Amino acid sequence: MSRGAHSHEIWERWRTGESFNPMGRALGAPMHVVRSFLAQADGIRQAARRRAKQHLTAADREEVSRGVAAGESARRIGCRLGRSPSSISREIACSATAAASTAGPPPWTRRRSSGPGVRNRRSWPCCCRPSERWSRRSSR
Repeated sequence: MSRGAHSHEIWERWRTGESFNPMGRALGAPMHVVRSFLAQADGIRQAARRRAKQHLTAADREEVSRGVAAGESARRIGCRLGRSPSSISREIACSATAAASTAGPPPWTRRRSSGPGVRNRRSWPCCCRPSERWSRRSSR
């Protein structure tokens, strides 16, 4: 039995008024597991999560990508799907942004900038360059 099936059965048994011990025995779990599961939700079953009607489904997103690949306008794709052209243009913009953020060379192939410790001494400004005769002994 999967976790989803267990939770469904716990909620059904809880709704009928069954106590923790018989629920635990029926599921093959200790009583405290059933009790803690119900305590996390305060004994109230959460509503099933559903996407709002205005959100594009996966099938709609696929149709949008096919329309863009075919060179159709957002208005034409929207009419075909029964959606607003602005929803389609937002989806196109989000898809373009996601594609642009993943484009480019991988970070480990980029050249690192050289810090001040890597530079050649000749590139130092004259005021900061140590003199040729400078040594640790002469500074004491």
